[in-house]
Amino acid sequence: MHGWYGYGPQAFGFPWGMAIFMIILVLLLGFAITLAIRALRRQGGVEGNSAMGILIERFAKGELSKEQFIEMRDLIEKRKK
Repeated sequence: MHGWYGYGPQAFGFPWGMAIFMIILVLLLGFAITLAIRALRRQGGVEGNSAMGILIERFAKGELSKEQFIEMRDLIEKRKK
């Protein structure tokens, strides 16, 4: 009776329409959550392959002195501007 109006087993004009819609909605929601988590992770830390990230890692390992670190950091910051 109300099949063409989105009610009952023939929602959206075909059988199982509401179930298919719900599956698509859940998949889109999962995709959106995944993108949000990835974006938050990128904001929170230093990117591993960036010049600054590599410099910080080398300094943390003791491969660079404090003076070398400061000099290279200043060069990287100048290059960004």
